[in-house]
Amino acid sequence: MRVILVLLVSSACAHTPTVDFRAELEPAGPNEATQKRGHIVFRTSVDEDSVNDFKAALAEHVAANDPTITVEIDTPGGSVSAGMEMARATERAPVPVICVVD
Repeated sequence: MRVILVLLVSSACAHTPTVDFRAELEPAGPNEATQKRGHIVFRTSVDEDSVNDFKAALAEHVAANDPTITVEIDTPGGSVSAGMEMARATERAPVPVICVVD
């Protein structure tokens, strides 16, 4: 599975603890129908609980047959082992996952 990672550097980061997930619609192309894609917002410290929430959100989008999932990550950091588990869950996703790290 291909994972796309985009890194953004921001001088001012607001950290509101959330792991939010939602489905959005985006144009698939100029001559194609609108395509649904999953969107997960991860704005909290990386720990076992937040990664479990992330994996649940990822599984929900997979179960909803979202063709792609975008993950926005804005975190002050946290547990290395929990971060590695989050990366493994992303790599194991059966659909393309686009990660944007801010």
